Amino acid sequence: MSEYTVSDATQNDAVAIGPMHLKSWHETYINHELGINSAFINEKMGKVAKEEGNEFRRKRIAEAQANPEKVMYKVVKNKAGEVVGFFIAEKIDEFNDLQAIYLLDSAKGSGIANELMDGFLAWLDPAKPSKLAAAAYNDRALRFYQRYGFAKTDKELPLHHDKMPTVEMVRPADK
Repeated sequence: MSEYTVSDATQNDAVAIGPMHLKSWHETYINHELGINSAFINEKMGKVAKEEGNEFRRKRIAEAQANPEKVMYKVVKNKAGEVVGFFIAEKIDEFNDLQAIYLLDSAKGSGIANELMDGFLAWLDPAKPSKLAAAAYNDRALRFYQRYGFAKTDKELPLHHDKMPTVEMVRPADK
């Protein structure tokens, strides 16, 4: 049995995803050279772990439950049933939008991200390209996406929260 399970997110997961999301930001995005420290993350992202974030997730989870062919919302749990990751994607008119993949450090390297991406690739509309935005300095994530056929574009993206450089990555449609 795997150390982690992936399942469709439910309303019961909405509250637990928030603190995990915030913790993942602390584990992944601290960059003192850019001024991205714990205080900055708490200021800019703290709402994800509050009722405002819970309400947003409840709506997105409801969308995924009502339209699983359009919105994919997965949650990753450890053996104790604790949320250690989540994944969101949406099929929009022009492309497949990989909106979020977050894992706590404890789940990284376990193969669970591969399982999430394999599920995304099986779900997406193969006639459309797939896009995502990633922190430009998150080399681990950039290498991971490249293994799945995503490549950086030349598109200039605004700084996320006015400090974090991001890059757009695109995976071409299947021919």
